[in-house]
Amino acid sequence: MSTFWAPGPSEAVRGHHDPADRTPDDLAGQALGLHATGMAAMQGVGAVLAGTLAQLTSPATAMTMMAAASVTVTLSLAVLGRRGTRQPADRGTHPGVLPEPAATD
Repeated sequence: MSTFWAPGPSEAVRGHHDPADRTPDDLAGQALGLHATGMAAMQGVGAVLAGTLAQLTSPATAMTMMAAASVTVTLSLAVLGRRGTRQPADRGTHPGVLPEPAATD
């Protein structure tokens, strides 16, 4: 008897940087929603691209090209992710948001 196991969302990120560590608590829900939407959209884009390649070439060539692109993107992201560790923002601040100017009288 054999079993099949596919990682779920929580298992897929094990061993990787947890985006929740870099996301302020009040933006965590928005970050998760953006991530899920982006993943769903890019899966559709990937399917359209693979189908188009298969129509223009052959299914075997399209699969080879998509696999090569996947490996290239994965290795590129791995290299970019190791360039340096990001420092977490100070508690209560949002990266990229300038502080309010001090009031002057």
